[in-house]
Amino acid sequence: MSNEAGIPSNDPKIAEAWAAADAGRLDDADRLFELASAGPNAAAAIHGRGTIAAKRGDLSRAAELFERACQLEPGDPLHHYQLGVAMLSTGRVDKAIRAFESCTRLDDSFGHAWFNLASARRNLGQPAEAIEAYRRAAAASRGVEDASLAIASTLR
Repeated sequence: MSNEAGIPSNDPKIAEAWAAADAGRLDDADRLFELASAGPNAAAAIHGRGTIAAKRGDLSRAAELFERACQLEPGDPLHHYQLGVAMLSTGRVDKAIRAFESCTRLDDSFGHAWFNLASARRNLGQPAEAIEAYRRAAAASRGVEDASLAIASTLR
């Protein structure tokens, strides 16, 4: 069973926290994730807290929490992806690129990570790297429909 973020919720405490988050009870969800963060699924709980922080608009806090989740569970591509999104949203493009690159190394088929990596590279004025990442996004099993349009736009 997974929640809206795609995090498996085999842990009943974490499942309860996601249910609260999905119902819009962010304070309850954050408290439940905090309690679960001391348990065996700490990375998933900390990821949940990052999601709550992002929903509240506290993207710097979200980035800190996603970074901690990456440290605890470096092999989970979703932690790296969410870290990249938070870093990109706070203007830390270089760190976002590193996070998206980590995500795509862990899961070559993560189309949204490829797409965001391409967009970040495009914004940094790296069209060749952006085009390659857009191509990878289009080819990924979790493909992003806008990749071919972004390639064309980058070539202009």
